[in-house]
Amino acid sequence: MNQVWRRILPFGAGLVLLLSLATVVYAHKAASNGNAAPTSGTTYALVVGISDYRNADGDCGSGGPDLLYADDDADAFENALDTTYAIPSGKITKLQNCAATKTAIQDWFDDAAPGGNLNVTANDDVVFFASGHGTRAFCPNGKVGNAILVNTSTGLDTICENELRDMLDDITAARKVVILDISF
Repeated sequence: MNQVWRRILPFGAGLVLLLSLATVVYAHKAASNGNAAPTSGTTYALVVGISDYRNADGDCGSGGPDLLYADDDADAFENALDTTYAIPSGKITKLQNCAATKTAIQDWFDDAAPGGNLNVTANDDVVFFASGHGTRAFCPNGKVGNAILVNTSTGLDTICENELRDMLDDITAARKVVILDISF
């Protein structure tokens, strides 16, 4: 019985997360099909999936605290955004494995902030999806908190929940959706 729940619970949690995403992008899809007046502008998404982490030598893809399917989850989520929710692929940025660094993630959020290259407005929606490892870490606010484990060019780093909140606060989008498929 326990093995069954281990397979069902992650599926159920993923289904709930996708259903919550549907509330954000439904208006976008309906508007693109001419079925309803648009309630928002463009939807922008950052999709992160890290299966391959750097090891102690700084090599990515072998010997680190690797996962099996986090990068596949990112592929599936990107596909769902594009095909099911009709978000143009040009508005979706995907970072996987060694390319999913703290700097690259922070750069995307900087681009989504006012004056950034994405030109996100108060009428737009922003979706952030991350799949990978989580950890407890000492955060920039001086407290221990939950964090997403990410790669750097030479090792590992974290994005703490308060850092993520600060990056999201800098964006003026109408709606911000965060979906974390993070294992602790």
